[in-house]
Amino acid sequence: FTIASILNGIKKTKKVVLNNDSKFLQLLEFIEHIFNNSIEKLIDYGAEFICVLDPMASFLNLNNVEDFSFKFLSNAIKFCENKNVISCLHICGNITPIINKISSANFNVLSIDSEDAGVNFSEIYELIPDNLILMGNLNPQGNLFYGYPKDIHNDVVKLLAKVGKKNNFILGTGCDMLAETPFQNVVSFINSGRMFGK
Repeated sequence: FTIASILNGIKKTKKVVLNNDSKFLQLLEFIEHIFNNSIEKLIDYGAEFICVLDPMASFLNLNNVEDFSFKFLSNAIKFCENKNVISCLHICGNITPIINKISSANFNVLSIDSEDAGVNFSEIYELIPDNLILMGNLNPQGNLFYGYPKDIHNDVVKLLAKVGKKNNFILGTGCDMLAETPFQNVVSFINSGRMFGK
């Protein structure tokens, strides 16, 4: 959906979604074909974890996210299942309104954005089934980028405290880590996670 929206023009996309435009659906099918071929190649080359990014899917609602996003990802998920490869979905922004659809999309892992992007971690964690692994959601443009190692340690401790005794969680960033992120902050992020895990 994200690639199709960019190619179509983001301003036009809202209109075509509302009108269920057939040309836009054809564009989605074309992108799906390329996407599935890419996933097959990645797995053939040894990938064991496929993360699908559809950042703009959070613009959709519960009534149309299936038709414009998840439907076109279903074959990729099945292919990953058949090859015993872990499938992960990342959507930027607040996904709470569409969480029920995401939970039934059959991905193994759900990567969520940070609370600064509107995601209520505790709420999402309560809404997903136990067999879906949650990943995230430290803000990559917060203390991780601007702060000091002790700030990152405190952020990690707070986040993992929310997880409690549940075991379906992977510590990660809420979105892409910026290339200029200070190395000592990345080290603090990793070491804090390991320390808390013990």
